[in-house]
Amino acid sequence: MTGSGSKLDWAKWILGASLVATVIHYTDNYINIADYPQPEFIDHKVVVIAWLAFTLFGILGYLLLTRGQTFVAGLAFLVYSYTALSSLGHYKFGSMAVFTPKMHLFIWMDALTGAAVLGLAIWCLSDLRKPISVV
Repeated sequence: MTGSGSKLDWAKWILGASLVATVIHYTDNYINIADYPQPEFIDHKVVVIAWLAFTLFGILGYLLLTRGQTFVAGLAFLVYSYTALSSLGHYKFGSMAVFTPKMHLFIWMDALTGAAVLGLAIWCLSDLRKPISVV
């Protein structure tokens, strides 16, 4: 797992970008919760708990990847990718005109980094050269 272009190198950049994007979007969603179209069950508590829970999967995936558990790391990244990809769900609950340019920017930053995490997950899941074990 060493050398340029390794999964671990890519994971650092992708997860770092996703972390920044999700912090920005989820913080804005928390602060401006009344302005974001979303399901009624979403409140301040749900925003915080969801971000923490999914982010833990990103951290777990990274730790597993550092230990060479590539396939299991991919499973964790798959769950983590939902943190950002689910941001597109806002559009199901409101017309495009309801969102401010800032909201669109934060949603799409989140979604694009989520797509990168999903790509990382697929890359890790496709690596079956190593034995699968959960430690």
